[in-house]
Amino acid sequence: ATVIEGQESVEVSPAVTVKGSGTASAVTATGSVTDGTFSGTITTAEGIADDTYTVTYTFADSWGQKRTYAIEFIVDSTAPTFTLDTLGDTALASATMTLLSESTYTFKGTASDASSNVSAIEYWFDASATRQKGNVLSGGTWSAILELKEPSTGTALVEGEHIIHFRATDGAGNSTERFCSITVDTAVPVSTFTISSEGVFDSSFTKLASDAELGSGT
Repeated sequence: ATVIEGQESVEVSPAVTVKGSGTASAVTATGSVTDGTFSGTITTAEGIADDTYTVTYTFADSWGQKRTYAIEFIVDSTAPTFTLDTLGDTALASATMTLLSESTYTFKGTASDASSNVSAIEYWFDASATRQKGNVLSGGTWSAILELKEPSTGTALVEGEHIIHFRATDGAGNSTERFCSITVDTAVPVSTFTISSEGVFDSSFTKLASDAELGSGT
């Protein structure tokens, strides 16, 4: 319950209004004045619908003069809608992706909440306790720029499979999580080749000519 206090006098009359399709009867408001001090309580019923509710208190003195005081609050028990859509400009596949440890990657998706808006995007690797922040963008979208490093130490993720967790949280504290599986590749590829007198090759290893084709000169 929410308790409010202030200085008023005489009779108190609370009234409840609802912005959307919620039910006013799901909110109970009481108030009284004792020795010039007002106290009131607002109580919401279990299972109250998500909506914006307003409790308006009317104070009337013995001369018939009135004053009103309104309290607006939002009920939001629904988690945000949250998707993980792209890595760079490429749609995320269901299979595990292989990423190079020395690169930076941008993940994007959608995040929206009808009642209290999305207030935070977080991500973390595996079971790490360190949460890193993404960006809540306009138009119901979000993005996060990731370096494949453990933020608490700055060290690169070890080679192999890892889970990246993403979480969207709304203004009421409700959250939705998504994750993707990646394979980190830290190995530098090694190429070996041999140039012999069999021919002349360009930088892409395409044979240009053999010794016989080149001929011999003096």
